Amino acid sequence: MIPASLNFYGGMKLKIKFDSSSARKKLENLIFFNKWARTYDNFGFGWWMRHLQEKAVEEVLPSETCKVLDVGCATGNLLLKLRTRGVCGWLFGIDISPEMIKKAKFK
Repeated sequence: MIPASLNFYGGMKLKIKFDSSSARKKLENLIFFNKWARTYDNFGFGWWMRHLQEKAVEEVLPSETCKVLDVGCATGNLLLKLRTRGVCGWLFGIDISPEMIKKAKFK
């Protein structure tokens, strides 16, 4: 068993024991993306992603029955663009990071 602890933004703490190094890697990714959530929208990377998302939104044909699942939605910028343009009727986002999802919910 590999012990590990996780501190979430906001004070929540979680202690976990893993049976494998791949599970530990998943935890390391979770920690990384939770920390990055604080500044994700402020980096040059965020500008680059928004630029790519603009191009993607231009390619989507408007439809009330359209359903979009954004896997790895981060802070929800793509879903926000789709919603504000009224492109699709159903928008869903998932992400490994609860902190990214928390930011997305406020957009």
